[in-house]
Amino acid sequence: YDLTDHLSQRFTSPWTVGVGIDISYKKFSFLFRGATGSCVTKDSIPFNAVTWGKAFDVDFEIMELATGYKAVANDRLDIVPFMGCSWTNFKPTEEDEKNNPVLKQIGFRKKPAYSVGIFADVRIKKDRIEDESVRYDKFLRLRYAYEMPWLHRTMSGFDGSMHSIT
Repeated sequence: YDLTDHLSQRFTSPWTVGVGIDISYKKFSFLFRGATGSCVTKDSIPFNAVTWGKAFDVDFEIMELATGYKAVANDRLDIVPFMGCSWTNFKPTEEDEKNNPVLKQIGFRKKPAYSVGIFADVRIKKDRIEDESVRYDKFLRLRYAYEMPWLHRTMSGFDGSMHSIT
């Protein structure tokens, strides 16, 4: 993830690992994705009468629900623009909260976001199971997403957006 605006001034860009499920029906795709990762605070962040210290580790989590429509669909390539909503967490690590319980008051948890993006599936191989109507594909997916958390609505000075390529 690459953070922009005030988010980029508060946190380093997080690295993430995750899992996703894509259910396709005709030309529609329904996407479910969850990712978790880590970043670091760039400066001390005063919030809710609490100061989140500089260079503290941050747990980053995101959950996303989106739907897309196959704009291009052929034997080798699918291109699918999508849009949906997600929930973003920037929170102190459990160890930091344990050592400094006041950090539990930091309120960057489960903030809603809009997400839009596009993905391209390059099909490597198609296989058929005994029943000709069932197939499974092996493919490589390139995905770009733009997400805009609603942090600025509840927390002044925390507006920003996130870009990701996976």
